[in-house]
Amino acid sequence: MKTTHVSRRGSCVTRRSSSSSMSDSLFVPISRRSTKARFAPVFAQDARLRNLTTALNNWVYVKQSANISVATIHFTMRRPQTNFAFIDSQNLYLSVREAGWHLDFARFRVYLSEKYGVAQAFLFIGYQPERHAMYTALQRMGYVCIFKPTLTYKDGTTKGNCDAELVLHTMIEFQNYERAVIVTGDGDFHCLVDYLIKKDKLEKLLIPNQTKYSALLKRFPSGYLAFISDLKNTLKRKEPREDGTSKGAFRGDLSSG
Repeated sequence: MKTTHVSRRGSCVTRRSSSSSMSDSLFVPISRRSTKARFAPVFAQDARLRNLTTALNNWVYVKQSANISVATIHFTMRRPQTNFAFIDSQNLYLSVREAGWHLDFARFRVYLSEKYGVAQAFLFIGYQPERHAMYTALQRMGYVCIFKPTLTYKDGTTKGNCDAELVLHTMIEFQNYERAVIVTGDGDFHCLVDYLIKKDKLEKLLIPNQTKYSALLKRFPSGYLAFISDLKNTLKRKEPREDGTSKGAFRGDLSSG
């Protein structure tokens, strides 16, 4: 985080930097009377900074001092949202559950955006009409749900494998993303990951459980791999309250997806 001291001029704050030739290039409107910290947009007057507001849609944190003559601006760079995520929901859910915890899907969606610049997160899942409320909740969290009809067998088990759909949509969207984030620990996606690497289109292979995933995926350079299990403390679903609910967390079961 970079801090820049600025001076006040009229109804705006003007950037002053001793290490840069781009003085007076950022103007941040603030209230004359306000002495509280608040968020304000940055308007880039210099062409070299224009991407901060157009492509990155950045915001700066403006905190005025008591005398209102000097303000401190904290720049928070937001990663460009140019990547797409393709999520094997069944493998994700079962792998995390087998590791002894449950994923908070709302937090995971935010993580994908902030860490990997994911603009669209495609979640591949088997469709069951009785779980409509669950699908609606996932969509509200920002996922694009891609459904596959499920089959129910005589023993009562349900099957809705979406491997082919994930591969197909990764290729359908190929020209629409800069790089792909593939979320799975299933070796059936080895050929897809290999192809994306060769085309310089793989951002990261996110594996749900570091202790149990396909040996085929271990053949890829470690720099392409990351493990959701390492983020347990950040992405773990909160324990339910006494009334059995958990505020802000999705509590559905994706095991048949």
